[in-house]
Amino acid sequence: MIRVLLFLALAAAAAGYAYWVYLRVELPVPGARVLAAARAAALVLVLLLLFDPRLPGTVPGAGAQRWVLLDASLSMAASDGSGATAWDAARERASAVEADGARVFAFGDDRADGAVPLDGPDRLASELAPALRLAAEAGVRDVTVVSDLRFGDAVAVRSALETLPVRVRFEPVGGAAANAGIRALNVSDVRLPDTPPVAEIEVFGGTPGDSVEVILHEEEREVARVRVPVPAAGRTTTTTVELPPAQSSGRVRFSAAIEGGDDAFPEDG
Repeated sequence: MIRVLLFLALAAAAAGYAYWVYLRVELPVPGARVLAAARAAALVLVLLLLFDPRLPGTVPGAGAQRWVLLDASLSMAASDGSGATAWDAARERASAVEADGARVFAFGDDRADGAVPLDGPDRLASELAPALRLAAEAGVRDVTVVSDLRFGDAVAVRSALETLPVRVRFEPVGGAAANAGIRALNVSDVRLPDTPPVAEIEVFGGTPGDSVEVILHEEEREVARVRVPVPAAGRTTTTTVELPPAQSSGRVRFSAAIEGGDDAFPEDG
C-alpha cells in the first residue's frame, strides 16, 4: 500500500511538473497542453518501470506468497542403498507444504512449471537459477528448495542468491548415494606398430579411501585392468597405464568402464 501511495504522489508531481514547464516556463506554442500531456505520460511510464509493479497473470503462480521448488532432475531417482530415493522424500515434503498453502513448482533443465511429474523425475539436468528468477519475477519473496543439492548451475545459483530479492531455504533430501565414474580417457598416439600406447584415466566420485577397477578395451578386446583409488567428493584421480601394442593400424577405438561396486549412477561408469 505504501508503494502505491508513493507512486501516485510521484506520478502527480511528475505530471504537474510537465504541465508547469510547458504552460509557465516555455514560450507559448500551439498544442502546448498536448505536449505537456505527452511529457507527463513519459515521466509516469519511467516511474512505472522503476517501481516494477506485479502484473497479475503474466507469470504462472504470481500472487502466491510461498513457492516450493521441487527438484525433478533424474538424479533424484537415485537410491541410497536402502531402496528409498530422494524423489520419494521430496514428494512427501512438497505435499505437506502444499497443504499449508504453498505453491509447488518442479524445476530442472532451463524451465520451472507447476506440472509436477507423477511417475518420477524426468528432467535431464538440475538447473535452479531459472526457477529462482521466475519466482522473483512473480513477486514471490519466500522460496523453499527441496532437492538432493546436485545442481548443475551452482555458479548461477550463487549469483541469483546474491542479487535476487528472494529468501531461499534449502531442504536437502535423500541419503548419500555412491557414485563413481570416468571423467576422461586419453590414449597416446603411436608412430610405430610395436610401440605400446599409454592410457591416462581420470576417475571421480565413489567412497573416499576405496578403489575401483577400471577395464580398458581396444575395440571389443579387453587389453588392461587397473585399480584406481577413489578421490574425495569434487576431486578426481588420474592414473596412467601402458597398453599392449594395437592389433591393427590406423585409428583404433579405446574405451574404459568401471566394473562392479555399488553405484547409484551406473551410466557414467
